[in-house]
Amino acid sequence: MGAVDRARVASVERLVYGLLAFDLWLEMAPHASRYGAGGLNVAHFSWLDDIQGLPDASTYLAVILASGVVSLGLSLGVGGRVARWALFGLYTYGWAMSQLDSYQHHFFLSIVLFNFALADPEPEPQPSGQACAWAYQLLLVSIAIVYTYTGFSKTEEAWLMGDVLVRINASGGKLEPFLALAQGVGLSPKSFWWLGGHLVVLAQWLIVAGYLAVFFDPRRLRRWTGWLAYAGLATAIGFHVGAEYLELRIGWFSYYMIILAVVMLGPAGPWRVLARISQGLLAVVSRAFEGAGWIVSVLSSVGVLVAAWASLTLVDLPASGAVAISAISVTVYACWCRGDLRSIGLIGAKLICVLFLATLSLTQSAVHYDFYRFLGGDLVRRGELIEALDAYGLANTWAPPGEGRQSKVRKIVTDLRGRPR
Repeated sequence: MGAVDRARVASVERLVYGLLAFDLWLEMAPHASRYGAGGLNVAHFSWLDDIQGLPDASTYLAVILASGVVSLGLSLGVGGRVARWALFGLYTYGWAMSQLDSYQHHFFLSIVLFNFALADPEPEPQPSGQACAWAYQLLLVSIAIVYTYTGFSKTEEAWLMGDVLVRINASGGKLEPFLALAQGVGLSPKSFWWLGGHLVVLAQWLIVAGYLAVFFDPRRLRRWTGWLAYAGLATAIGFHVGAEYLELRIGWFSYYMIILAVVMLGPAGPWRVLARISQGLLAVVSRAFEGAGWIVSVLSSVGVLVAAWASLTLVDLPASGAVAISAISVTVYACWCRGDLRSIGLIGAKLICVLFLATLSLTQSAVHYDFYRFLGGDLVRRGELIEALDAYGLANTWAPPGEGRQSKVRKIVTDLRGRPR
């Protein structure tokens, strides 16, 4: 299969790890309140229900919050192979523990993380900057398989005739301007939807061709490889930007696929420049920390503990201690692996950044508000009004300006007063 550009390997891993951390904290964490509701759970695998207890909000949040810390640590270059496998296991268990998580792309992300875990964290480069990275090549095939499956699934009549696009458009009318433009040039609505359905299928095959081209010719020695790669890149960006424009409820899937396409199908030049700049800055910072001696290492270690305590104090969610515990664990493990006291300062500084960003993401977003309002709504549906009142009270504490569940609180109070004593 040949060697691939080392800058691509490093860039795609760091970017995906970084995006995943914020996806876990901002997108997945708010839905934790549904776990354990009514004492019922169905895992994605029947054997998992046999060995796990009933997942609740604390269990789910502990896994999700810890996964985010490990993921952002890996994005900053802290963790190594054990952390990669730990993240794969934690993240996979996070979505697999319950069918409340029904996003198919979470399964795909587990495949991505599995490929990252298989890879050598630091592949040996050749003088040309190339490196043997068979796990990276395996990821190219995995992505191609995803688009191949999507392409085949859209060859049914409902897609080809445009019926699915009609239903999507009915929910928000996002395609109306394009329909009007098509009608302006003489295209009938039926032909417009037919053409749209077929173009969606064609897009899948163009993206597949791009990924397979760079799989078989990773160094892009043939001219047609570059053309197919750029065609796949343009199509992937257009397809996933279109999905976001239509406001499809697919989480952050489009952002992952755009990152993968830009790094793996686009030109290598920008990633080589980024790699040289980041390596140069890291070398300067590393020398500064090593030259400062053991005092900086001690201060950095204390800083991690202070930042962990701050996150524990500020984050008002079940199992919020998972952020602090996982960060301290990653710090200890990374320092133990290095076996060099001079590296403790830089490792600690990186984990302080992780803790700061985790705390900022969880407290300055709508995570708390969404978690408690979702919890309140579920409790109301189950008739647990007093508990719902407490949940909505916490939701209102964290509510963004102009929002809140005061009307829900008033209704619950009215219902409680009307109950027979």
